Amino acid sequence: MIYQSGYLTIKEYERDMGLFLLDFPNNEVKGGFLTMIASNYLDVKSGVGTITQDMAFALEDGELETF
Repeated sequence: MIYQSGYLTIKEYERDMGLFLLDFPNNEVKGGFLTMIASNYLDVKSGVGTITQDMAFALEDGELETF
């Protein structure tokens, strides 16, 4: 659903493994995702918590396992 609504785009596709590398289409969407959508999925009660910040830093650094 997040991909279909345009919040994520396909950056790369690994045909042999059937893997997709997803990315945000721009910084505005990335910021909105990290502050609003991710907070809802993680059940953060108020503001951007440590977990959300850690996820944002992991995404920026390309650390998908940490994310």
